[in-house]
Amino acid sequence: MACIATQRVGAAHATRTSTPFTPKRSPSRPSPATREFRSRAGRLTTRAQGVDDTELRSWIVERGGYIHEGLKLVDEAPCGARGVVAVEDISLEEVSSRPLMLIPAAMELTLEKALAILEPLVPASVLARAPLHTLDAGALVALLIAHERRKGSDSSWWPYLSALPEPVSCAWALPVPQVMQRMEDLSARGIDTQGWTQELDAAQRYLTAVSHGMCQDYGEYLDITPDDVKWGIGIMSSRGYGGELRPGLVPYIDMVNHNARSTPFIWTDANLDQQALYAVWSTWDTEPRPLKAGDEVYVDYKFESLGPLDAFMSHGFVPQEM
Repeated sequence: MACIATQRVGAAHATRTSTPFTPKRSPSRPSPATREFRSRAGRLTTRAQGVDDTELRSWIVERGGYIHEGLKLVDEAPCGARGVVAVEDISLEEVSSRPLMLIPAAMELTLEKALAILEPLVPASVLARAPLHTLDAGALVALLIAHERRKGSDSSWWPYLSALPEPVSCAWALPVPQVMQRMEDLSARGIDTQGWTQELDAAQRYLTAVSHGMCQDYGEYLDITPDDVKWGIGIMSSRGYGGELRPGLVPYIDMVNHNARSTPFIWTDANLDQQALYAVWSTWDTEPRPLKAGDEVYVDYKFESLGPLDAFMSHGFVPQEM
């Protein structure tokens, strides 16, 4: 069976739908599609229902992070999914001199945080027969975000968790008609999807068993349901980074969609406040990329280690470079 909780190395976000390959644009002569999109860029914020990122941005800034004031989280980015777009022009000089986003590493949701928060909530007798630390690292972070989301505004991560999508974008979570249409589109691209329906059925059965099993062990203590666990696994599968040994989530950066012509987000040295940071730069074919209002921000998810089925299972799309 294909990997259910595939983590990517060096990228911060799992997109929600197939990301069309974007040809390199001439700054002096944007394509008709680009001109049409820019003409409606000013309406983007009003169409981003449920994605008012004001609280999320303030939460990040208060903790030492930075989001460029010319960016906005929207439901309908150019790739067709929730993403981050420019709502004003950002010059070449500016994108060359500073990143678009800086997120303190201390804000990352990790295995270590999951154990520190969840273990005290579970009785010792339960931990003796079902130790949390023996779970897959990605499953632990999935439990953490499921638990924290159930706390609502009482959670210290609520500004981030409330901005995450539901349902998740993984193929196993999508409605059957949508999955079949996407598989038909992939077949038209020459991708062999034979047997994928069976793989998706097996994934759904497996996730149902896993989510119910985890809730039998921990549900009453963490106030979570099987659906909460499935959602958490989906978020980790589609948005997690760091590989299987140390998966994590980096708020806001994981909202940025994929394009192979961009670059992954990077780890930076400590800043003046002695904080390690994750950074997103605007690049295109390794060069700094100025943004016009309506342009989408991208990072490269580094899909090289995945096959088409794994990418589809975890992210709900297969990148054009595959």
